[in-house]
Amino acid sequence: MRGLHSNEEGFITKIIDDKTIEIEIEDGFTMPVLIKDVVLVKREESAFFDRDQPTQVETSVIKKTTARTGIYIAFIPSSENFVDLHFINNTDYELLITAHSIAENSIKGEFSMQSYPKSHTLLNKWNIKNFEKWNNLQIDLLYFQKQSTVYKAPLCKKIKFQAKSFFNSFKLAPLIEQKGYLYQIDQEKNNISSISLASNSSPEVQQIDVPKSVIDLHVEQLSSTSAMASHEILNHQLTIFTKNLDAAIATGMSEITFIHGSGTGTLKSKIQKQLSKHPHVAYYQDAQKNKFGYGATYVKIK
Repeated sequence: MRGLHSNEEGFITKIIDDKTIEIEIEDGFTMPVLIKDVVLVKREESAFFDRDQPTQVETSVIKKTTARTGIYIAFIPSSENFVDLHFINNTDYELLITAHSIAENSIKGEFSMQSYPKSHTLLNKWNIKNFEKWNNLQIDLLYFQKQSTVYKAPLCKKIKFQAKSFFNSFKLAPLIEQKGYLYQIDQEKNNISSISLASNSSPEVQQIDVPKSVIDLHVEQLSSTSAMASHEILNHQLTIFTKNLDAAIATGMSEITFIHGSGTGTLKSKIQKQLSKHPHVAYYQDAQKNKFGYGATYVKIK
């Protein structure tokens, strides 16, 4: 105890009444004091005098996971014959993963790993020219998170590779920010435990056709442009360019040429700006002048 109006400090030795206590100061000297004239400096004394106060209960709050789904495998084209297999964990969970390829009478381990939240891992290369010989893939994974969260059961998914839907799954892969053949492992659709990459029931799924080696983007070569304003025509030309470039990469072409004309140079500038940032473009240059003049760009694909 310490006095409010003096420098004495001591210990409580006796409760005299509801207003007065006895304290012992140095050399064993005791003295009565009013409770209102002292302050508590020891935790034990505070506990005694505050025993009638409501107890403050510490509570823990379960922090909900902000990303419970978002696990993918992505096949990113790396050359004319090969694709890089990436595992993408775009969730807030740590994962333990095993993957096996399944043939008719055998099973073979493909990879096993630990994956951290919001990460991606390059695993190996697959020969896309041998796509028809790819075995089915079974992926098993366990979820882990240190913080309090809702339990998430282990997941087992079987992937059946079929060309019709595989080659139509070409899109931008999360985290990697590159286009590839993308499959979400933890898609929560009808709780299906075995999901095929084929979607034969969907009339919208179509095979990606190999584009022509030379794509003419002149307005007169494009359909449905007569009622368009100039900026709409430009956007339409860029859409056709992107679609054919993606198809060329997806189908394993090594080169493609785009005829854009000379004109004001706007279309050429926008095309070459996209090519300069594209991860699957080895290089680009003006196409043969004796064949296309100054209005075409040749693209070499990685």
